Amino acid sequence: MLWRTDEGVCPYFVVLHSTEQITSLLVNPSTRQLEVIIILNYEL
Repeated sequence: MLWRTDEGVCPYFVVLHSTEQITSLLVNPSTRQLEVIIILNYEL
């Protein structure tokens, strides 16, 4: 049960983290734009 719970929570936590980053972009895009561009280029 604990293993299944962890597997279910991890993707949900990742989604929350991504949503938080997107919200930060919408609130203050001027300071976050360069960082996101670097992250996207690194992932690609």
